[in-house]
Amino acid sequence: MTAPVGRLEAQVPAGAWVVVLAGVAAALHLGKLPPAVPALQGALGITLVQAGFLLSLVQCAGMTLGLLAGLAADTIGSRRSMLIGLFVLTAASFTGGFVGSAEHAIHWLLVLRVLEGVYEITAKIIEMIMKFAPFAVACLLFNSTARFGLDLLQALGWFVVTVLLGLTLHMFGVYSLSIYFLSRISPLEFFRRIKTVILTAFSTSSSNATLPTALRVSEQNLGVPQEINSFVLTVGATANQNGTALYEGVTVLFLAQLAGIDLTLGQQVMVVYLAILGGVGTAGIPSGSIPFIIGVLVTIGINPALIAIILGVDRILDMCRTTLNVTGDLTAATFVARSEGYELLKPHEPAIVRAGVPMANRVAD
Repeated sequence: MTAPVGRLEAQVPAGAWVVVLAGVAAALHLGKLPPAVPALQGALGITLVQAGFLLSLVQCAGMTLGLLAGLAADTIGSRRSMLIGLFVLTAASFTGGFVGSAEHAIHWLLVLRVLEGVYEITAKIIEMIMKFAPFAVACLLFNSTARFGLDLLQALGWFVVTVLLGLTLHMFGVYSLSIYFLSRISPLEFFRRIKTVILTAFSTSSSNATLPTALRVSEQNLGVPQEINSFVLTVGATANQNGTALYEGVTVLFLAQLAGIDLTLGQQVMVVYLAILGGVGTAGIPSGSIPFIIGVLVTIGINPALIAIILGVDRILDMCRTTLNVTGDLTAATFVARSEGYELLKPHEPAIVRAGVPMANRVAD
């Protein structure tokens, strides 16, 4: 016969009911434990849905156990009812964690499948675009030549020559003077020691892809300490792109002249300012400055579709300006090392070794 409600409340303390109810709530909401579904699926050889359903049954059993334990406290002393409540809390927490992990595992597995599908679709679209890109560029050049005549090709040739001349003067003029007077090393020796970095930058057209090679060459061939390289070269891969700034400024002025738009002095100053900002914030990836140039064209009132005219020659110019960007990073690293009192062109021990930490212990850590 069921005990009266007053008798049940008198024998079972309120703390026991709080613990039991907390255990039931934990069974419903706790799902932060590591996913148990994959392990159960592999152990029993069942599908993921079947494993989740099985753990759901375990959750129901745990909740039922908690409720029965609370009701059975009528015939057990208050101290024992508290122990049972604590046991139910632990059991329900684990079962709730298992089931919650099952729900989380199924949910994130579906999300992962969707993301993988989106990635495959995007990769396929990019592959199709890359296959048609050479024909598209040829069509753009043909269309532009038909509209503007052969004078367009001549103007495009002068544009390429202007950019290459500016990059050459900056690399072998400004950087050579900086290396000789500020870093106090021979420019010929400097360029000879970084030829591997130059070839890597020219072939990849990416400052970020060249960064590991630049870190190694700067430390081993130029003698710049690791603690300086890790900051200057890493930041410089994105924030010190002089070649990109030069290219963006020349490109905007060229397209403005091609469109027959006379820029005022204020607009030209704004182009220079935006080009400098672009050299600081442009991503160190191939053709990373093209979106920024489009934004500048829109800002000064030039049709952004004209950017298609330079896409045919952008690749070779991108390779050259990336070489200038990486060379500028190495030049800055040598200057910082010289200003800190380091002797260049000689290898240095890492700072952690100079602090007294043995190399063997450092590797073991």
